[in-house]
Amino acid sequence: MFLAGSPPLGSVWSVIYPAMNRDDWFAEWVEAGAMNRADPRNLSVRDLRDELDQLEETWLETILTGSEDALDDHASRTHELEEEVDRRERGDDPPVPEETARR
Repeated sequence: MFLAGSPPLGSVWSVIYPAMNRDDWFAEWVEAGAMNRADPRNLSVRDLRDELDQLEETWLETILTGSEDALDDHASRTHELEEEVDRRERGDDPPVPEETARR
């Protein structure tokens, strides 16, 4: 299973994406993903688990071929999602956004 829009693994890369090298595509994909992420508090339990599963499946590929930024992004998102799972398992209320807390 791949994240939406993620590059295929192996030798098919050059056939499917001949105009862009894999590192450039991955960097763009990570940058776009970081800007379009859903807040973990807004994800259903199923979506939260699905995204964590996808991150687990792509972890080795990120370590082996990803840039330092991609690895940092991957680790950061994994941490965000795991923190949300832990919060829900404890039964804690979600944190209040700063702009709401100031009112």
